[in-house]
This record gives sequence, structure tokens and C-alpha cells, in this order.
Amino acid sequence: MIAKSINKNPAASKQLNIAEYVFLDAVHRPQIQATPANSLFNRSGLAQAPLDDWLSMLETAQTARC
Repeated sequence: MIAKSINKNPAASKQLNIAEYVFLDAVHRPQIQATPANSLFNRSGLAQAPLDDWLSMLETAQTARC
């Protein structure tokens, strides 16, 4: 997992709404939904969440992967 920084600028945060994204499995095949085995690839990398929520998301994701 690679965590990118958040953007506190509201206009920039809206970028996620128009970003293209795809879930990929271990051999890079597109998947319909998120699972612990799939990776999310997106253009923006911005989480549309307040900082505390974003940090909690990262902690949950890291715990699930370990």
C-alpha cells in the first residue's frame, strides 16, 4: 500500500469525483469490486475524507494486509 497525502484545498479534493480508477487483482486483471486481494489504482490518489478519517482508513488497510 502506498499512501499519498491529502489535499485540504476543497477545489482540489473534488478531483477524486472525476478521477478514473480500477481495482486490479494480483496479475493486473480489472476487477468489479474491492477485496483485500485487489489493489486500487487511480489517477488522483486523493482521499475525499478529513485527515483523521484518512489516517483511520490507512490504519485499517495496513492492519488488514498484515
